[in-house]
Amino acid sequence: MDRSFWKRREDVEDVSFPQLVFAHFLRQRELYAAAQAGAPSSERALQGPAEQEYQRCLKAFTRRNGEILDAYWCTHEISAVALTARSRWGWRGLWPHRELVTRLHGATDWATQHAQSISQQLYACEALAIRANEVLLGTSERIVMQLVVALSARLLAVVDRDEHPSAAELKRAVAESRAQLKDIHEYYSRAGEKAVRVFYVGGMLGGLALLGIAELMLRLTGATDEVLVAVGMGGVGAVVSVLTRMANRDANFHLDHEVGQKEARRLGAFRPFIGATFGAVLYLAIASGLVVIGGTQIAKTLPFYAVVAFLGGFSERWAKVVLDLAPPEPKPSPEPPPHRPAEVEGALEAPPEPAV
Repeated sequence: MDRSFWKRREDVEDVSFPQLVFAHFLRQRELYAAAQAGAPSSERALQGPAEQEYQRCLKAFTRRNGEILDAYWCTHEISAVALTARSRWGWRGLWPHRELVTRLHGATDWATQHAQSISQQLYACEALAIRANEVLLGTSERIVMQLVVALSARLLAVVDRDEHPSAAELKRAVAESRAQLKDIHEYYSRAGEKAVRVFYVGGMLGGLALLGIAELMLRLTGATDEVLVAVGMGGVGAVVSVLTRMANRDANFHLDHEVGQKEARRLGAFRPFIGATFGAVLYLAIASGLVVIGGTQIAKTLPFYAVVAFLGGFSERWAKVVLDLAPPEPKPSPEPPPHRPAEVEGALEAPPEPAV
């Protein structure tokens, strides 16, 4: 087996973004000095050592992090922000299309060492970018990341100058950035609320698939049709209940979008099993006679158990009401007093004779 490809990947040195920023700064300084010297020097600078080092660092950085979509490189300090995107296959490599994975990179400590208010705003932008990477997907993620890198570049432009900005300029820039960051955060929150519902539904579908495998195992162990119907319809009822509440905006159904993609899917995967548990409990309660529904004139057939299990999985409150219908345990009646003969009763009731 030819391992040359893997050897080439191992030989490539990992380059961090601060290293790339430093190489870019040296390259720009070399180009500026050559441009002032004249045209021949400019042509030689394009093949100079700083240019070659920058190209080497850029190649290693993009190979690891993806193509640089947008960037702001400071000209007076060794600082920059950049947005990279690398493509990957869809879920587990089976989905036929590619999706972009964006990431915000920043190295701004040199430029903001005399402007802590700008540094705090850049940190807020970076924190929002991290949240967007963990919560959002697709178009909404790219929109948030593009807005964040644009705001970060605008903040860096305030301090990218020979002289330090005045206090009034810093105050005005921070106020404007806070308003813009608030708008970006509102868009992120709306997109996150929609995205977490998609993740939750995907988790429920995965939970239904696992429930089907569990039912197949129950069938192999000899479970009856009634048990299988109760378990399956209870899981389906739980999924339909969630979808109904999602479609109704007035329903009390809220998910925290910052729990993340994996956690939302895991929570959704448990939902069918909760409904299946209610369906199985209701079946056992009715089959054992603990709960009576509809009297004795209704035949306890598969459709009957399917409807009851579906309603139990659809509404936990309905299942609780049904289980509350179970009759309480009868209290023991007090035992009657023992029967005594009339002579004994008369002797006990007659007053004692006085002593002589």
